[in-house]
Amino acid sequence: MPSQVRGYLRADLYTDRHDLTDLRLNNHHAAHISAADMTAGVLGITWDW
Repeated sequence: MPSQVRGYLRADLYTDRHDLTDLRLNNHHAAHISAADMTAGVLGITWDW
């Protein structure tokens, strides 16, 4: 299991990542993230072991 799971946002593929919030794993060991009113960019999930 990961020791920490976080959501992140990037304005594009070439800019630094901006960490958004810590995420929790559910009973199936999965994490989910979504965004509303996002115009462009990369929304993702990263983790540390």
